[in-house]
Amino acid sequence: MVTFVVALVAATSRAFAFTGRLFLDFVLVSALLLGLFAAVVQLAVFLRTCRFGAEPKVPRTSATDLLMAYLAALFGPLLVAGFLPRVLAPEADGRGLDVVLLLVGVWFTTMPVQMFHAYAFRR
Repeated sequence: MVTFVVALVAATSRAFAFTGRLFLDFVLVSALLLGLFAAVVQLAVFLRTCRFGAEPKVPRTSATDLLMAYLAALFGPLLVAGFLPRVLAPEADGRGLDVVLLLVGVWFTTMPVQMFHAYAFRR
């Protein structure tokens, strides 16, 4: 559901208007987001297999962990891109909240990177 909301917002922007048709752009952005995340997960599995060899067929990562990593990968950069210009702006109204939301965005952005590194390169 979150993918579709983010894809709809992205498809209405000019940066992700690939074809100019809203529904087709929506489908393309959704497929791009889900495909990129699936590719990163498969890369982590491949790197872990190359590093540690074949492991028994046990659940690698829970669905909850994957969902949280996906949500953090979606919303972290959105928060950073949304609140970094507000923090750097010369006005001082609400700057404290903007800084907090920017730091949350940075934390969300680094969370999937840490999870990827922990899974792919640590036993």
